[in-house]
Amino acid sequence: MKKLFLTGVIVMNTTFAQPMFQMPDQHTLELSSTMATGIADTLQRFRATQQPLENFTVVIEEGDDKDVLLISFVAKLKAGKKGLGSSNSMGRGITYRIRRDNGQVLGESFHR
Repeated sequence: MKKLFLTGVIVMNTTFAQPMFQMPDQHTLELSSTMATGIADTLQRFRATQQPLENFTVVIEEGDDKDVLLISFVAKLKAGKKGLGSSNSMGRGITYRIRRDNGQVLGESFHR
């Protein structure tokens, strides 16, 4: 499994045949306009929950269906705290499913 760590964002690609994003160097991330639109839509939906974005890590990964990407907003834990899941005093995590071909948000699910 390939993981790309960017400032506050983790991009995961579980297949090596077709990379999800092209990385020309370690400081840039290239994605199609469709994917950028889909990611922007998930950010707008997340902001509607009125949870502070700084309390979350954003994870992008391929879904079980190769035509779907998962954009997850995973709640961080306070320093020194332990816990399971992504629902804690810092916020409640959400995963959005988006289509790779058109960026349409297909649905969302909250974390426990």
